[in-house]
Amino acid sequence: MIGREVGLLLLDGRGGIVGCNAWILSQPGLSGLPGRTLAEPRQALPDHPLIDALLRLLARDDGQAPPQPLSLPSRAGQPQRRCLLRLEPLDCVGAYRIALLSPLDGSGLREDVGREQWRSGSILAAITDALVITDRKGRVDYLNPPAERLTGASLESVRGRTLSQLLDACSVEGRVPLTELVEQTMNHGEVTQTRHELAVRGDDGGRFTVDAAVPPLLDTSGQVVGAMVIMRDITNERRLAARVDWQNSHDALTGLINRAAFDNKLEELVRSAREAGGEHALLYLDMDQFKVVNDTSGHLVGDELLRQVALLLAGQVRANDTLARLGGDEFGLLLAGCPVERAQEIAAQIRRAIRDYRFVWDGSVFVLSASIGLVMIDADAACFSAKDEGRDRVHAYRPRAGEAVRHQGDMQWASRISTALEQDRFRLYAQPIVSLAGDGGVGHYEVLLRMLDEHGELVSPASFIPIAERFNLMGRIDCWVVRELLGQIRKHFDHPLTAMESEAKAVSPR
Repeated sequence: MIGREVGLLLLDGRGGIVGCNAWILSQPGLSGLPGRTLAEPRQALPDHPLIDALLRLLARDDGQAPPQPLSLPSRAGQPQRRCLLRLEPLDCVGAYRIALLSPLDGSGLREDVGREQWRSGSILAAITDALVITDRKGRVDYLNPPAERLTGASLESVRGRTLSQLLDACSVEGRVPLTELVEQTMNHGEVTQTRHELAVRGDDGGRFTVDAAVPPLLDTSGQVVGAMVIMRDITNERRLAARVDWQNSHDALTGLINRAAFDNKLEELVRSAREAGGEHALLYLDMDQFKVVNDTSGHLVGDELLRQVALLLAGQVRANDTLARLGGDEFGLLLAGCPVERAQEIAAQIRRAIRDYRFVWDGSVFVLSASIGLVMIDADAACFSAKDEGRDRVHAYRPRAGEAVRHQGDMQWASRISTALEQDRFRLYAQPIVSLAGDGGVGHYEVLLRMLDEHGELVSPASFIPIAERFNLMGRIDCWVVRELLGQIRKHFDHPLTAMESEAKAVSPR
């Protein structure tokens, strides 16, 4: 019985490494072996004891070469492993040979394993990948047990039948039938593409995905006498990858695509407009008074409201439109191939649908509305304009010269202010107010707010207060000021403001 910790390599008649099992691939320095050939210059091959041992065996491939002892490199902190390497022909597979690497620690083959076992089909049966061998006409000649399990067919039932009768498969990329891939590799006499990802339909109608290699089968003179299809079922891997991709590109609450995926779609649309022309539109939706629902009824109710709004919006858009939740109560909609007039109609239709909708929760009825920016460049600016002019309206935005640039700068400032709040980079200074008519004593203080930039330099309020007011950040700043001031009073109860005194003094004439 061949143990789990045995390395298997399948070599073609020219020393090409057609495939190997997972144990080989798990060894340090050997992950890139499939698709390489031992006929390459030695310096181009991996610097590994296994390569040296294979080359020594191939140099005297007369069937009498003794097993080659070698020590496999180990991972950090582990001892090297002593192994034996044997090279044996596969009588049923033309000029192909099996290289068997067995550890000498009792976990794999022993040195005294009978040679007759090596020359039998048991080696092919021990390969964990599914292996199908065809003749030159594409008729099935051999299936190993994993291939029987994968296809649901026995060797006796399919031997002599065409490959298409065994496997209904085609490449995922290009939808090329497997039979055509096999014909191509036999016509070229060499591997034309290292790996193929195949979509396979089973007898029960179910579909699965395999990672496949399709090397030609050569006789001792190098003539093509057939082909091999070596397959590994990767259906679960692909399903998991698809699930992760979906989670990375979609909003978990609403099921709509998220902001990152929306930005990618927007870039594609912009690129398409630049290269091929056409009219496109971007709608930016901001739910009015959503915070009221969230604050009065709780986040669970707010989440349910967003889910229902997402369903409502999805029922208003066209099949080729892109709808996304951008974050919070903000939604984005890309209208491809849509003139401005039609985009305004769609925006008005969405606004009416939201206005006419009634969100009911626990006996309470909420009337909804949304501000919608219809824009070509900067959706945020349009939405701000819509709210400035009054809620529950559509605002079509066309930036004047330089306005988009200025707004982009404002957005960057808003980001800097948010970061400064998160990193506690605001400071309070207490400036004493001194009367010229008095005795110079300090009776009152003026508390001043400053922000530190990324380099620790003070930033004047004139630079960040207007932006904070426009982007609704003043509430967070006010909370910080009150919290910090109360903290100073608690810390320096007797003289709380003198602890914050700055060198500058405000002079009052009174």
